[in-house]
Formats: sequence, C-alpha cells, structure tokens
Amino acid sequence: MSWIWEHKDWPDFRFDEERFQSRVEEIQRQADRLIGSVEALSGEAQAETIVDLLVSEAIKTSSIEGEELDRESVRSSIKAYLGFAPKGTQSRDPKAAGVAALMVDVRKHWNDPLTEELLCNWQSMVVQEGILHSPLRGAYRSHESPMQVVSGAIGYEQVHYEAPPSSQVPAEMARFIEWYNATAPIDGVEQIPGPIRAGIAHARFEHIHPFEDGNGRVGRAIVDHALSQAERFPALASLSTSIEQERRAYYEHLEASGKGGLDANDWLDFFVGIVSRAQELTKNEVEFIVGKTRYYDKFHSQLNERQLKAVGRIFAEGTKGFEGGLTTKKYMSITKCGRGTAFRDLNDLLEKGAVTQTGVGRGTRYELAKVESTLPTGWNRENSKQHGDREMGLAPNTFSDKEIESLEEKITEIYEYTDPSDDTTVMQALESADISQIEAALERLTDMDIRFNDLLADIAPSEWRVVSMDHEAFKERHDQATGSASHQLKDNLFKAVGKELDSDVWEANQGVNYVGDVVRLDQNYLYLQLSENSVSAHALNQMSPDQVEKLLDQIAVGDYVHVNEVGDAEKVERPLAQERDRGNSH
Repeated sequence: MSWIWEHKDWPDFRFDEERFQSRVEEIQRQADRLIGSVEALSGEAQAETIVDLLVSEAIKTSSIEGEELDRESVRSSIKAYLGFAPKGTQSRDPKAAGVAALMVDVRKHWNDPLTEELLCNWQSMVVQEGILHSPLRGAYRSHESPMQVVSGAIGYEQVHYEAPPSSQVPAEMARFIEWYNATAPIDGVEQIPGPIRAGIAHARFEHIHPFEDGNGRVGRAIVDHALSQAERFPALASLSTSIEQERRAYYEHLEASGKGGLDANDWLDFFVGIVSRAQELTKNEVEFIVGKTRYYDKFHSQLNERQLKAVGRIFAEGTKGFEGGLTTKKYMSITKCGRGTAFRDLNDLLEKGAVTQTGVGRGTRYELAKVESTLPTGWNRENSKQHGDREMGLAPNTFSDKEIESLEEKITEIYEYTDPSDDTTVMQALESADISQIEAALERLTDMDIRFNDLLADIAPSEWRVVSMDHEAFKERHDQATGSASHQLKDNLFKAVGKELDSDVWEANQGVNYVGDVVRLDQNYLYLQLSENSVSAHALNQMSPDQVEKLLDQIAVGDYVHVNEVGDAEKVERPLAQERDRGNSH
C-alpha cells in the first residue's frame, strides 16, 4: 500500500474552493456573532466564558487521546496561566497543567507565525516523562524504526498509517511551516479561506507525524491557531469537543485521507462540518453562561446558603445539565441536611420561581428556572401590531391604550435608530474596502451607541413594568449586535490599511478582556487596547516613538501607559502622575 506522502505531487492537496464557499462564509458570520456575544458580556462573565471554553477544550483534546483529566485541576491551571488566579496556583498534576499551558499558549500566540520552536514547545507541554517510557520532548522524532499508527493485540496488529521516515521529518516540517505562514490570512501571499486552510494544515501535519508523541493534541492546536488567524481573534469554537463527539468518524476520515490521493474534498467536507458544529457547541456554552448570570442576578439575594450550594452544584454540570434532575434525596446529599429541611428549601424555591417541578411522588424532579429576556426577537413597528399586546409581553387591561402606545413608540424608536443591521452606512461599509467609508461607519456605530443609551435612559423603571422586559437584557442584545458589527468593520479596516500602506498590518486584539479602537494620526494608524488600568498603543505600521508619544499626549489612562511598537520598538512607561501633570483628559 502506498501512503499519501509517497505520492509524486505530495503535499499539493487539491480541493474545490467553490464547493465550500457558502459554508465557509456562514462559519465566518457565526464566528463574528460569537465574538460579539462574548464582548457583550460583563468582564467577569467574559472571563468565566473564556475559562469554561478552554477547560472543556483541554479535557476533550486529552480525552481524544485516551487521557481523562480532572476538571478542577485543569481549571485551576488555566486560571493561573491566564492571570485570573495567583501565579503558582496551577495544578500539581503535570498532565492537567501541561494541556492547560498549551491552551493558553495557543491563545497567546494566535497571531504569530508558526515556527519549529513554537511547535516543539507545544509538544513538550503535553508530553510528560513516564516511568517505563519517556518519549522525546521538544524535538522532532529521530528513531530509525517506522512511525506507525497501529491497533490490535500483539500478533494481530493492524497498521492504519505509516508516516514518513524520521530522516525526512525536518525537511517535511520546514516545507509545512513555510506553506502555513505563506497562506496566513493577514499577510500571506497565497491566502486560503480559514476553515479550509485549518483542515489542510491539520491533515498535512498529522500525515507527517513529526513527534514521537503528542501529534494529535499539537495538530488540533494548529487548527485553533489557523481559525484564530482567520477570525482575527482567539478562536472560540469548541473544536476538540466537536471532534470528541465524533471521534470514530474523525479517525476514519483522517485515515482515509492518508491512504488516498491528494484530493482533499471528502476530508474537508467532514472537517468543515466539524468546525460548524463546534461553533454551535460554543454558542450553547455562551448562552448557558448568560442564563446562569441572569439566574444569579435575579435569585442570588433570595436564596439561603444551602439553596445556593445546590444551585451551584447543578450549574457545575454545564450545558449537559444535571442528570436525572434534582430530587429531595439529591438535595439532602448535596447540602448535608435532613429530609424536612430539604422539603422546606425546595418548596421555598418553587414559591420564589427559582425552580420548576415535574412529576409527583417518587417521580418528583426539580429543574432550575430559565431566566430569559422576554424581548421578542426581531420586534419592530410592523410586527408588533401583528403579534398583539399579549404576545409582545404587554399587560392588557392594566394600562391605558395611550400609555401602551407611547411606550411602544419609545421602544420602536430604539430599534429603528440603533440597530446596525438597519443602518445603510454600516451595512455598506461591511462590504467595503474604502478606509473613509469604514471609518465613517465606525463613527456611526459610536453615535448609535450614544443614542441608544440616551433613549434607554428616557424609559423610567415604572414604564419597563408596562411590558415584561428586562432592560439589561435589552441592552445586552444591542451590545451584541454593535460588538459584532464593530469587529467586522475593524477587520475590514485592518485589511484596507494594509493595502494602502503596502505593508503588514498587525492586529492587537489578542487579550481576553479588552476594548479597542483604531486611531489615525498623521496618516498612520494605531490600535488602542484599554484595560481597567492601562492603555497599550500598538503601531499598525512602522510609526516612530515620537509619533506614538504625540498620540499618547492626547489621552488619559489609569496607573500607567505602555506602548508596544511593531518590530524592535522599545517599551515606554510613564506613571499616571506624569500624565496628570500634562493636563491630559479623556
């Protein structure tokens, strides 16, 4: 049998780009919506969402390889590496700490080119020394024996795949890295749509199988890296979770691609589907976090310590839910209380609307109540009349028609004048490469946001009670829409600026929590990242330190300012006191 790397045209994979165009475009739209959803969350909820997604990915990418890790050990490590917990608080389990380090490092270096050093570093994170066998760490394999993927008992082995000899690995990997960087979406000379590039990169890397161990986890890390570069943002899709759910099909398609020719269409058809389903899993995860946040916002102050402990235990199960529902017996076990106390607590939760009940007698089960925005999707002046008062959440026969009509007018005005999807300037700029047009659209989004908050402030708390609406959920929906539009516009702006300057444009939105703005100064561009106590100004093209300083003289920040410039620029730090002495304001 011949293997794919023995083909005379290896590694020139062939694929029909048009065949995947609509699916690739939908993946990009869904990615923008996910980014907008996360950016619309509060800082704490954002951090929790990122941590939960990375924890799930770390556990699943290990599970695919047959390693089962403790969730809390992985969580503590990821929080420590992200800076959400003190340094040194990561797990003592080297496997949990190692895969956590990989997840965070891929996120940290998403915008960097691949190098041999980076890949070897990733491999050393997830491969640990064993008692009986210690695989080579941090370097390509060098043994003379064939690298084979084998299953079956001794004497009955089945060879599923044989990789190139170790002597060929350095040259194969050098070609792979060169191709990968040349096809990067930001500055590559031969750009390939993100999901297709990720799928080809994953198959090609796995077929080379450059390491003694850890190839699967590093290969999936490369997919995350490629998708992040395509999205201009650390990838949020739960790729390993999606693969783990279809593990058998994943290995079958990967094996088939290694035995056939260089036509990659069948493999890409499966892989693009995996990416799409991964986004759906992430969407469910984000919605779960939003639902949990709303639940605690509504009920936290109403619940006693035992009830909060039980609720926390249920939420800890994540999107899969609390298996079998909550029973009186389970409540007693979780809270260590007696039957009478459990009965009273559960009855109290029912009366407060914090749980719902199904079944009777021994079949009684309790589920946490869903606290969702009652704001109807896509409401506008036209369909509000079609839905009628009851379906729009209005309280008929309680308020006068004039009061209801007045409130309808206010809410409709917010929809009609602050929805990016209804704004011609924004929608045209989303399809444009004209810098002035894109900048005008970004300014338009800012004006819309100001108008939205002004209109929202005009609605008194008593008026919100006329309709069954949560004004925070109402604002959340607006923030998600504008966040997604802003991300797409800035993406267009980065591309347009790079084309105008005929030079690389570096996008600096790799932080977990950030708010960013593109700033133009004397025909040069900066990307500002604002955090709670600092602002980082990253040059999008080669800007001199004097020019950066000129811009910083116009802004006020928190405790300090640090400026990172592309290339060999030096870091500049100034205490807040000096900024105040300059009379800056913002």
